[in-house]
Amino acid sequence: MIQHTITHTLEKMGYQNISGNTVTADCMFRFKDGEAKFCVIVKNWGLNALNYEEVVESTKEVENKILLTGGKSFEAFYIIITDRKENVEWFQQHGMKFWIADLNTKKLLIYENQPDDFEGLRSTVESELEKTDISDGKYEYDWDEVKVRDNNGEIVDITDHFRQKKKIPIITILLVAINIIVFIIAQIFGNTEDVDYMIKIGASNYEDVLMNGQFYRLFTSMFLHFGAEHLLNNMFMLAVLGNELETKIGKRHFAGIYLVSGLCASIASVVYHYYIADYAVSAGASGAIYGIFGAFIVFMIMNRDDGRKFSIGRIAFVVFLLIFGSFQETVDFVAHIGGFIAGAVLAIILCINKRKTEV
Repeated sequence: MIQHTITHTLEKMGYQNISGNTVTADCMFRFKDGEAKFCVIVKNWGLNALNYEEVVESTKEVENKILLTGGKSFEAFYIIITDRKENVEWFQQHGMKFWIADLNTKKLLIYENQPDDFEGLRSTVESELEKTDISDGKYEYDWDEVKVRDNNGEIVDITDHFRQKKKIPIITILLVAINIIVFIIAQIFGNTEDVDYMIKIGASNYEDVLMNGQFYRLFTSMFLHFGAEHLLNNMFMLAVLGNELETKIGKRHFAGIYLVSGLCASIASVVYHYYIADYAVSAGASGAIYGIFGAFIVFMIMNRDDGRKFSIGRIAFVVFLLIFGSFQETVDFVAHIGGFIAGAVLAIILCINKRKTEV
């Protein structure tokens, strides 16, 4: 297959394959006399979409390490083997150096301002493309599967080897687990629907926070819930929204947005109730969850291409629950607003910083 020929050719030139567990790209690397070259062969056929940003981010990580260790220069080049060249517009928009090996036309597509050659590979790629016939069974696939012929001529399904591994929302799972464990422990030693008991174990109110200096309540209240129904509603929304957002923006950013939004929600609630002199006791993860919701909305608006990757049906259902829940009598709507604004602002900052690094 064409990608094997390219990697073998590069290996003869002294390149090393550092792909590791990456199944959607072969990453070939060579470092000589302080000059680093990185060639990424992206495999994109029979799949709905590849996360190009992840491939490029991995390349940038290597570049940063090389330059920090005294490297003089770094050159990254991408060869995209695909049956849908319209899916590679992302590379054009972000000024990457790349070729498109089009499996449909069996042509090597080199756009304006792109290199005419890279390590003498052009003739090799063009020759291999001419030999490739996706109708002869060598590349049998539909949108959801990839099949090839083995050495015995048998059709073998290798879809799982070419699909990206499904990301596991570790932080979301951890947060849900922590909330449930805290609730179980709290329920064992008391009644979580008893306001006095909830204050005793860390719920938030403006008197204890502002007048007694118990600022830890701004944090502890995020993991306490008034009864099982309160917990289950919040955990359901966290599980759905968290799964959608964490797998798109990463664990570190997701955790940061969740915790900062939760703290901002607690602060907003305390300040508001102090201002109106209303002794209200607050607890729950909903402020942080509204922060995740606010961030989600921003990412949908500012990254429209990535927006198609979100499960809109599930999100619409959660949005309904969030809006419906905001009108319940006992809901701390100020905390929800504070969390939502904090999450949205953090997401805007992340998007702006990301675009600056791409310029």
